[in-house]
Amino acid sequence: MRTFALGALTGVLAATIAASLLFALTDHTSPATTTRSAPVTAHLGDG
Repeated sequence: MRTFALGALTGVLAATIAASLLFALTDHTSPATTTRSAPVTAHLGDG
């Protein structure tokens, strides 16, 4: 039972770490795409 509990705890920790990493990666990539697309639309509007 103790080994099963340790395995479950490590699994939960790994899942939370993976989720936080995924959220961090998506949060860092989304502002970059928006900032890159914003000047393009501004230049097209000035056209």
